[in-house]
Amino acid sequence: MSAKADILRAIREHRPASPPLPRTPGPQKAGTDIQSRFCESLILAGAEWVSEAAIGDWSAYLRKHYPDCQNLVTALPELAGPGLQFLPATTDARSLRNVDVAIIKGDWGVAENGAIWVPQEQLPARVLPFITQHLILLLPTDKIVETMHDAYHNIRPEATPFGLFIAGPSTTADIEQSLVKGAQGARSALVVLRT
Repeated sequence: MSAKADILRAIREHRPASPPLPRTPGPQKAGTDIQSRFCESLILAGAEWVSEAAIGDWSAYLRKHYPDCQNLVTALPELAGPGLQFLPATTDARSLRNVDVAIIKGDWGVAENGAIWVPQEQLPARVLPFITQHLILLLPTDKIVETMHDAYHNIRPEATPFGLFIAGPSTTADIEQSLVKGAQGARSALVVLRT
């Protein structure tokens, strides 16, 4: 036998037993203040939040909070109106290069980290949440779960060809240890909670 074979045999014989894998918890019942924990996580991720009731008139809200933005788009037909263009599912990604504000709907929110699951069905083009300057995500409050494990029990990733978790605006500090917002995506993120 060769020295290599002897070494490999000794390793196999003296390898410690593998510890059992941790159990993945099943869906948990939402706590009484799951929405508060979700909002705290959003703030920690650099995002902001507001209730849809506080917005009132969408056109007036957008003019007030995004006064310098010219190209405002939405994937939700019920929000389309003056100054807010609806993007159909057949939107060509090349037409989105100048989007200032994009409004899309999220399917699930995660309280532990403020992430929001957005499947392809909610996106007129996959590039939209990355190419827009400011991202607004609408999320029903009854779709907030405690953990990522709970979210994965609900999202069924095999049912959609594309989906992503979005947690706040894009930030990086890789370049000269200087914080840069919007390097790989939106410069700001606002979550609108729907009841």
